[in-house]
Amino acid sequence: MFTMLALAVSAGCAQTTHRDSVGRAALDDVKNFKLSREERERFKADKDNYSSDLFKPTERTTPDSRLLQDSVYVKAFRAAAYARARNKRSAGHYVLLGVGGYVVLSAVATLVVLGVLFSSLK
Repeated sequence: MFTMLALAVSAGCAQTTHRDSVGRAALDDVKNFKLSREERERFKADKDNYSSDLFKPTERTTPDSRLLQDSVYVKAFRAAAYARARNKRSAGHYVLLGVGGYVVLSAVATLVVLGVLFSSLK
């Protein structure tokens, strides 16, 4: 009885370890994932489609082709690739943030300088 319980517990740990290591491999491989221009346009048209074929791992993105048949790897890769594509920002977004920050800092600096000037006049 105790042996069967020990085997069941160790089998559960082995599956969890496999899932974790395959999931980490998928996260590492997603770093090489990039949508092409036409794929990006298709993704922009339907951003909520997590199960799209756009996020399938391919031999180009996966160094070990045996992982392409592993359902845990494919699910983890799709989730990470979707999150990466969903959170991607354009260069214009960062330019806009930079310009906005510059404007706010310039306004604050101007107010500080004007405050010092007016306080020294009194």
